[in-house]
Amino acid sequence: MHTASQTKDELSRVVVCTGAIQLASAIAAMWTSSGRSKTNRNYKNHLLIHDLAAPEGQGEEFADSIRQLAEEVETWESIQYVQLPTIKRLQKELRTPGTQPRQVLADSLGVHTCDELYCGLIEKYLPTTLRRLLTEAHQICYGDGISLNFSNTYYHPRDYAKWRIRKYGKRILGLLKNKGKQLLGRPVPPSEEPPAPDEYCLLLKNLFDQKLSRVTTLNSALFVELFDKFAAHLPARAPLAHAELCQLAEQDGVNAVLLTSNFSETGRMSLEGEVDGYLEMLKRLPQGKGATLIIKPHPRDSYEKIERIQQRAASEYERTICLSDPWTFYLPFESLYVRYLAGSRRETHIAAVSSACISLEFLYGQRCLLGFGEELVAREFVPLWAPLRQVHERDLQRIVDTIRKTKPAVTKKLAA
Repeated sequence: MHTASQTKDELSRVVVCTGAIQLASAIAAMWTSSGRSKTNRNYKNHLLIHDLAAPEGQGEEFADSIRQLAEEVETWESIQYVQLPTIKRLQKELRTPGTQPRQVLADSLGVHTCDELYCGLIEKYLPTTLRRLLTEAHQICYGDGISLNFSNTYYHPRDYAKWRIRKYGKRILGLLKNKGKQLLGRPVPPSEEPPAPDEYCLLLKNLFDQKLSRVTTLNSALFVELFDKFAAHLPARAPLAHAELCQLAEQDGVNAVLLTSNFSETGRMSLEGEVDGYLEMLKRLPQGKGATLIIKPHPRDSYEKIERIQQRAASEYERTICLSDPWTFYLPFESLYVRYLAGSRRETHIAAVSSACISLEFLYGQRCLLGFGEELVAREFVPLWAPLRQVHERDLQRIVDTIRKTKPAVTKKLAA
């Protein structure tokens, strides 16, 4: 664990994140590496939200939700949503001959000093640029999702390797050109490659294709605490959802929860194919009398898709609750689960298609029905993405099977 910066009276920490789950992972890493903000020390925390990849018109809502969640659990000197125009301007200014990169960062992002830099795994322009320029900072990677790690090619189609070969070929050619410039005494542009992180802070390491040897393991209690605090003001920010979920908890019956993802929004399958896939999954969960369907959107889903799922599925249930208001839409499901479902007398069944199942299984002992299945993936995913999706679903099933064998369920303890 890093300790050098802990001796300073003032500590500047910059957190870069792309979502609410990533925010939880970043803060857990920050608390583990250098502690929580305290009155006896001058912390200057800066949060940079970027590359949300939300459907058109939903980015500001998503960013505002992340900002409010961040303010629930930490104190911040500044919080900024760095949108595409700012990133493009930053790119242009940093390429301008004679520019002072650190001054550009100060002017564009308000980052004047940085003792600790917290970035995720995803290689986007903003975090890689900060890692390349803020070399004096202790650089910490908090992974992706609920602090997991994988290689930067894991989520790419298998023929992505062809693109990588072309990319590395261009990189080698660029290095040769720079070497030639050095020999001729001409100026050479700075390297675009950021340094490797000084430290990895992860909840669960090496579950996928990347194998790291030196990792600081995050305490799962930090995530349980964060998800609980994220729900602190839910009654005021989403009164209708709060009322519906509270009323539901007092009634007999069973819950069927659907956790969606943004497959059609990213072009991996058609909208109709994705909706059909969810309806097929729901047939494997309780339906009919006494069953309530709870739809929790992925924060990068479109409102149109969620509405279509609700319309087509509602007739199979006694009641349907769609968490599509501007607060619960973007709130991590874990926060809703622990606040309203874990302690309910109603049995809860969950269908999930993403790594959200890992946190539910690991933190709360809540079993999940996982994935569309190989047959539906082969039929509904576009050919480029289908093989990768099948591999990912097998990986997720292997991981949750391991969790079930090694970690006792805690759902009944939460309900007690």
